[in-house]
Amino acid sequence: MRRSTLLWFAVIAGVVTGLYLVKNRVHALEGALGEVTREIAENRAAIHVLRGEWSHLNRPSRLEDLGRRLLDLAPIEPAQVVTIGELDGRLAERRDDEAVAAKPRPASRLPDTRWLSAILSELERDR
Repeated sequence: MRRSTLLWFAVIAGVVTGLYLVKNRVHALEGALGEVTREIAENRAAIHVLRGEWSHLNRPSRLEDLGRRLLDLAPIEPAQVVTIGELDGRLAERRDDEAVAAKPRPASRLPDTRWLSAILSELERDR
């Protein structure tokens, strides 16, 4: 055989080997792409569910009910709305009252956290 024939066989063998390696690499990358695409779809579905749960938990009627039952909250009364002028006078009175009634709090007394426990148990029950 001639040298050029051997050279062409070597070139063709190299090209075939290179194409085979590229094909295998592309196949592996397509598999990885499919996996990432599947994970993205799962995450989008999870986000959709979480947004639905968030909307459910933050319904104004539900929050109003929780506020009334657990925190003794009530709607704002018209008497609670004041002007800026009235506010200055009330703040001055309050500062005077606080200065008179300011006593150091005993270090052994911890704040009451029963309201927080009630809210957490309510949230767990709603799940």
